[in-house]
Amino acid sequence: MPFTHKLRAITFFISTFIFSTTFMSTVYAQINNKAEPNYSISPEPDWVSINPLANLESKDLRVPSHYHLVDRQVNVTKNKQVYQRYVYSLTDASGVSSDSDIKIRFSPSYEELRLHTINILRDGKIVNKLNRSDIQIINSEDEQDSNIYSGEVDALVLLKDVQVGDIIDYSFTLIGDNPVFDNKFAYASALGWGVGVDAVNVNVITPASMPIQTQVYGSKQTITETQHDTKNGQVKHFNITTLNAPAVDDADSVPSWYRDTPYVAFSQYKNWQQVNNWAQDLFKIETKQSSELINFIAELQQLPTIDAINKAIDFVQNDIRYLGLEIGENSHQPHTPSDVYAKRFGDCKDKSLLLSTLLSALDVKADILLVSTRKKQKLNDYLPSHKQFNHVINRIHWQNKTYWIDPTITHQAYHLEAKYQPNYKLALIANAPSSELIDANPSFNYSAAVSVNDDIRAIDYVSPAEWTITSVMTGSEADYIRYKLNSTGKDKLSKQYMNYYAKRYPKIQATQPLEAIDNSETNTITLIERYLIPDYWEHDETGGAEFDLLANYVEQYIPSPKTIIRKHPLKLSYPIKAEHTVTLQLPEDIDFGVDVGTDVFEDEHLYFSSSFDYDRRKLTFSNTLDMRKPYVENNQIADYLTLIKKISNTMQYTNSITNVANEASKKPMFTLVDTLNKISKGTK
Repeated sequence: MPFTHKLRAITFFISTFIFSTTFMSTVYAQINNKAEPNYSISPEPDWVSINPLANLESKDLRVPSHYHLVDRQVNVTKNKQVYQRYVYSLTDASGVSSDSDIKIRFSPSYEELRLHTINILRDGKIVNKLNRSDIQIINSEDEQDSNIYSGEVDALVLLKDVQVGDIIDYSFTLIGDNPVFDNKFAYASALGWGVGVDAVNVNVITPASMPIQTQVYGSKQTITETQHDTKNGQVKHFNITTLNAPAVDDADSVPSWYRDTPYVAFSQYKNWQQVNNWAQDLFKIETKQSSELINFIAELQQLPTIDAINKAIDFVQNDIRYLGLEIGENSHQPHTPSDVYAKRFGDCKDKSLLLSTLLSALDVKADILLVSTRKKQKLNDYLPSHKQFNHVINRIHWQNKTYWIDPTITHQAYHLEAKYQPNYKLALIANAPSSELIDANPSFNYSAAVSVNDDIRAIDYVSPAEWTITSVMTGSEADYIRYKLNSTGKDKLSKQYMNYYAKRYPKIQATQPLEAIDNSETNTITLIERYLIPDYWEHDETGGAEFDLLANYVEQYIPSPKTIIRKHPLKLSYPIKAEHTVTLQLPEDIDFGVDVGTDVFEDEHLYFSSSFDYDRRKLTFSNTLDMRKPYVENNQIADYLTLIKKISNTMQYTNSITNVANEASKKPMFTLVDTLNKISKGTK
């Protein structure tokens, strides 16, 4: 998997860039000039074991498509060759609509595609649908929205005259491997998918002299290993076959590291040290720096060291735009720091190498680390190989402290000491010798906190109430709001907030612009909103006035899954502390002492308290959340859901005041409010 990761979630943000036509033309030119797609039609290779098909006419077929066979065979005795065959029945109209097109992805810079068969079986007859004139080569676009350009293409065949009941049978071989892997073999294949499969077959053929580690996960099947003499020498043959592979259950809100899909894996690497040896070669590529980069380093060296560190990190995070030209070897090998500095763009590995280069020139140790944003703490459960990583970060040592810096995160606090540090759990050093994975858990600045305070002041029971909202965010939540302020703009963000509140108070009016205070030394952002709420009070026929206090901001951090009956763990919003307090200043002193108190709901996953207090004319309603664990085990989900159901009933406090008189000042007050708002907007 290429080192290309950059998250869109609450912690990490992909910057949106508007490229000029000239710039994008340059990008596509670099992609298209690498290699012309090499594809042809040929018989199956002689080393492939053709699997016979059975029970194709069975009446017990799944809808909308029924998969009979998934066959994957790999041969690395010479060039790496990966043969694949898929056989499935189209059992209803939706299957015809979704599964009648064949799409095969490959990288022209190092792979050749050979198509063997595309057949339709209908009424016992085989119809050949493989014609070169029907093959279209199109650019793959899956990752372009994330500014990743891999140079991969899709061979697309749009099958004609496809009918319900047809059986599609197609096969192909991809020849070649990315030279960046230096002929080191690693391969993994799923043994189950979201649909059931009658037969799943995986064969791997290697030279007998090649040491191979194997792993089977989530399946009772085992790998058989045999050795054979061939004209090219002795080979080892690994096979695993699964019959009637069940569909893999799907669920929402699953931790990224959790995997219930069965798979088989093969790796030539004996240990993580061998992977480290491979990685070190990638990150030792520049012996001579450009004059521009040398000058920038000289500028940094004139500053106090901590100021230079802050400037270097900020430059790499925000001035080097995130864009990956990951064609061929550059899927894993970074571009030179001089090249990245000159072009002002790069992906995670490019940014990490540049930052390490800058800090090393300041005599600050900055390791380059390979991490997995998905596997995280489970990384050591997988076979060592170059395929286990999808992201690159830096570890900085400064004044007896360790900082874990992700160079792809934008809009962080400027000062090193205040920066939020993502937790990838485990990592492999890439630019220095290392024999094992290292602990990558930050010791500080890895969490987030939010405090929201609503202050509502009512001078009577008919005039608009004054509403001031003060929100304070720290850690990753501060990074997120800082990103929103810069990418969306304060005015647009203010309108979004106001439209959200208008669902509850349709006549709401802003009295002042949104105020944002950014303290980069503590990574704290404070937002202040000020509104008037006409009709805050709801009057009834008996002369009473009803009001409510809504303290539900914390609720967004308490996940309620769509899939309730599940075998998957449930991902939680961890680590986060959130508090929402609503204060109402009443027109008069009314005793609400009977409702004063605190309710606490807690288990090993979270702590939640809901409190109500009364002090003369002031009512205070507050909800506090502290997440204690990152996930809920599946056998604890029922108890967790019972708990959060109780919590959901505490988000709002509602009460009423009796014998409230309608004051005659209501209409003049509305007129005054409208006039003041027009004046504030510069109109008469």
